[in-house]
Amino acid sequence: INEETMGEVSRLLLFLNNSLELPGLELFEPYRSINYRYVLLSKGNSLDKRIVLSIVGMVMMFVETLSGTLEEVGSGNLTFTEVIEWAQERSEKNE
Repeated sequence: INEETMGEVSRLLLFLNNSLELPGLELFEPYRSINYRYVLLSKGNSLDKRIVLSIVGMVMMFVETLSGTLEEVGSGNLTFTEVIEWAQERSEKNE
């Protein structure tokens, strides 16, 4: 992530986190990187394996689906506004 694009990336992450079922994308500015953090609370010392696998699968899907767009915004090839406009145009075509 370029220093100049931190604001654009922050805006995109905020937008995405408001849209995701399991929000957790965060900008780690000292390393100019994006992290995903999710805390799974459980009762007792056990976790349901199916729940853990479901969460891991969703996070992997998020990364696969969003990484290209995040890289484009982080490198300055796209702005947050351009991403939103593209998504709106695509949505209108699918209606």
